[in-house]
Amino acid sequence: MRRLRRNDRSGAGRGSGLLVRLATAASAAGSRIEDQWWDARLAEAIKPLLTNVGMHTIENSLERLSQTNPRAYDILADAVECAVESGILAHDGAEHDCLLFLAPALAWSRGRIPSGKLRDADLDALRIQLGAHVFAPGARIALSDRLYTPDQLPGSYAQEVTLARALFAAALGEGRHAPRADQIPEAIDFVSDARYVIGAVAVPKGTAMFVYQGEDVTIEASAQAWAEQGHGALAPMLVGCQFELMPPGAYYSTLRRVDQTARAFYLRSGVEFLGAMLNAEPAGLTASFGPFHEGQLIEYRIGLTVGRSEEIFHGVVWPVLSDTDLDEGPEQIRALLTGLGVTRIVEHEHRFPLEFSEEYGDPLFPSATGELVRAELPEDAEPAPMHLH
Repeated sequence: MRRLRRNDRSGAGRGSGLLVRLATAASAAGSRIEDQWWDARLAEAIKPLLTNVGMHTIENSLERLSQTNPRAYDILADAVECAVESGILAHDGAEHDCLLFLAPALAWSRGRIPSGKLRDADLDALRIQLGAHVFAPGARIALSDRLYTPDQLPGSYAQEVTLARALFAAALGEGRHAPRADQIPEAIDFVSDARYVIGAVAVPKGTAMFVYQGEDVTIEASAQAWAEQGHGALAPMLVGCQFELMPPGAYYSTLRRVDQTARAFYLRSGVEFLGAMLNAEPAGLTASFGPFHEGQLIEYRIGLTVGRSEEIFHGVVWPVLSDTDLDEGPEQIRALLTGLGVTRIVEHEHRFPLEFSEEYGDPLFPSATGELVRAELPEDAEPAPMHLH
């Protein structure tokens, strides 16, 4: 699936032909030593393009390959992501491997899910737990002093490069990064949403970065310890929320894991939310869902209501993230709803247009009869104002 970013792609940019040629050649490699050779050439070609202007060349190359050579597209996308989220920096006469990472949490609340500035004590607690359960002993860890919403994450490779380099310097220096508040978009409130701690880790070049790269700790044990101990560190920041921690990891792969995991979490929390707001048991709910297209299948939308009402009280968007979702999405949604105890499930097989509310701009969801309606709680529920996922 395409990984094109949201930043402006106007202008082909000089050098796009080189990136396309290198990635295409790499896609035909037949051995690991060839892969490594092409990876090095791609890294050399990408490095000078990690600028606001150079990003147009990268985006144009990715777009061309997405239409002509999916394997070459993946190779180039991986190479760009590697160049953005990692680097080698010198400090005190020694080289260090640096990595931009995310520590995500999935949360839901009947009120507002907090975001924004983190206190020094909270940052210290998070750094201690990350150092104890996620990263290798002696790793240098820097954290941005904000809890980010998905809409506040950098929107382009260029912005991510800037953030990564600032955090790399902080990891090798004072251990803290304070972005300018006026450069952070205003948070948008949802019933359920992700929250991100962003940081960087630095270790002497060639040494282990994660604790599970040693012989004493497994990946599973690291994830479990972080889920337990990190939960306590993050709890003061997410007061009034039910939340789950996901394992911290490299920036881009963690974003993709969150996209995959969040779909089930948002649907599960939607059922729990209606139970809390309307005192409705899952067996008393009706779920209606169908495919939404804009030239191609973009997402499934799931409308939840109580009984046989034609109103939709909560809606969940289930984005299509892989080719597998094209065939297995409906089965996954139905299985999850059934597992949650929802017994009345209406699946619409015809295509819906990707429509949104004219007044509010939020998605419209299918009712049991196939009408597209806006998701709104009954007036007597009196919820805190927020959007619906």
